[in-house]
Parts: sequence; structure tokens; C-alpha cells
Amino acid sequence: MSLTITALASAALVILTPYLTKAGEKVAEKIGESVFNLVKSKFSGDKDAEDALRLYQKNPAVFEGALTQLIEAKLKEDPDFEAQLREMVAQADADTGGSVSQVAIGSNIAQATHGGTASVNVNQPPQDEK
Repeated sequence: MSLTITALASAALVILTPYLTKAGEKVAEKIGESVFNLVKSKFSGDKDAEDALRLYQKNPAVFEGALTQLIEAKLKEDPDFEAQLREMVAQADADTGGSVSQVAIGSNIAQATHGGTASVNVNQPPQDEK
């Protein structure tokens, strides 16, 4: 699985959210804990990143974007972090048989993974077929 840095950062949040919100199964707990510990260790000493992780733990829906951006920035500057996270995401993919649980909170949300597609039509009437 070859992911861009942005997709890798997003995948980390897909794994973290069920773990932190206690919505995951046992496999999500194990993988989530590993990803959380890795992210936490890489954020150690960076007050802004540590604060963002704490805020995300309290309210994932509000702070997901900020945390994704911080993870992405750390991935770009730390090849070891990128390699470790890639390995964990690949393991999560293998452990779940390619199935990833996603938790979405809010309205007008579309999520897709593993080459899937998702779309949202907001206040648009269906198109008439001709």
C-alpha cells in the first residue's frame, strides 16, 4: 500500500479515533494504542503538538484537522516516523482484512478508503435522467 504523506496522516486518524472514543473493537484498541503511543512520542517536547493531541483526545471531531496537519508535518520532517507509521497502517490493514472502521461526527460527511469513493449532495435536487 503506497500512501501519500497526507493520506498516511489521515489513516493515522482513522486508526486513532475509534481507539480514543472507545468505539473500536479489540483489534482497533491494540492498533490504536500503538499508533497513539507513536504519535505521542513523536510529539514529545513540542508543546503545540502535545496540546493538539490532548485537545483531540477530548474532542476528535473538532480537532481532527489540526492533528492531521501536525502529523503530516512531522511525517515530512522525520523519515523514521513515516516508516513506523506506514508499517502500523499496513499492519492495521492486514489485521482487519483491509476493512477500516471510520467514525464521522457532523453533517455533510463523506468518507472513503482503499481506493473507494464517497460523495455528498447538499441541498441539490436529484438530476432528471434524459
